[in-house]
Amino acid sequence: MSSGIFNIGDKIELYKDKEYSEDQIRKKYVSQFLDFEEDEKIKIAMPIESGRLVPLSIGDVYKMLFYTDNGMYQCQGKIVDRFREKNIFFLVVELLTDLERFQRREFYRFECVLNGRCRMISKEEELLLEKLQTSEVSLEQLNAQYQAVLADMESQWNDVVFINLSGGGAKFNSRTRYESGNKLIVQMEIPINNVPVQFELRALIVASEAMFNRSGFYETRIKFLKIGKKEREDIIKFIFEEERRQRQRKKGMV
Repeated sequence: MSSGIFNIGDKIELYKDKEYSEDQIRKKYVSQFLDFEEDEKIKIAMPIESGRLVPLSIGDVYKMLFYTDNGMYQCQGKIVDRFREKNIFFLVVELLTDLERFQRREFYRFECVLNGRCRMISKEEELLLEKLQTSEVSLEQLNAQYQAVLADMESQWNDVVFINLSGGGAKFNSRTRYESGNKLIVQMEIPINNVPVQFELRALIVASEAMFNRSGFYETRIKFLKIGKKEREDIIKFIFEEERRQRQRKKGMV
């Protein structure tokens, strides 16, 4: 067991699903690392959901994601015991597999609140973008046509609030319902090394559904299209830094 990796209070997420899929909605339980036990076991806090304890069942197996100062790790764990000490509830988890670095942070959705905006990509605009990439006609002619299309589309931006973000996609709330399969351009501002950076990305609409708790608002999931390597890395860096700040605040370090 890699005792040098974990610190008391490190965040843990437990998933029932064995696979991490960018577009799949997964049930997630949030806990904290508390201590090591014998025989490849660890003690963690009982998850809390909506202010209530969630007594996970003994014998259940979960995919576990650990957020540490050394990066993100994953393994499978089995609930083998649960108990209470001084009105604090604990779980004992047996680690069934070796810890591995979590290499797919682009698919981890970081919960956030970021203002942004988006608009539909018209068929004409999409055709011009394809021509720009293939250079079927002169770039000067295409650029002139594209700028004219952009001028027409400028009034079609809608304000949105991004509520989670990953290197592969995002989820936002807005007053507009979008059709699955259509494409958008989204804009957002993210602090990278404490410097605001503007992002403009193309995205595919995965789903758009009415919000039960907010009348007239819709929750839309998107997948980024042809995102550049640097853009993806910057988003992942932002997520990792924000997660680290949150852990430090919880530990009273900030």
